Amino acid sequence: MLAQTYETTSSGLGIGILIVYAVVGLAILGFQIWFITKIMAFDEPTYTAAGQNRTLWIVLGVVGLCCSLWWVIDLIWWFAIKPKLEQAPGGMPQAYG
Repeated sequence: MLAQTYETTSSGLGIGILIVYAVVGLAILGFQIWFITKIMAFDEPTYTAAGQNRTLWIVLGVVGLCCSLWWVIDLIWWFAIKPKLEQAPGGMPQAYG
């Protein structure tokens, strides 16, 4: 009787952990999609004026997600590249909607 209770509890715990991982994974994927749209909001001439490459940052965002380094790339872009883009001529992001 005790063994049955233990099996039920452990499989319930396993399903709970699986649900938590799925929710966190979907949240990270959603955040990264939102982040890539932020990267794409600035046009190519703005990136060129700031000395950056738009395609490179989009690829880095996707590769970073696959390699679990998404947060490092996001922080670099957000605090180092985005201010340069905003100060470049035509640096206001385009509206997506």
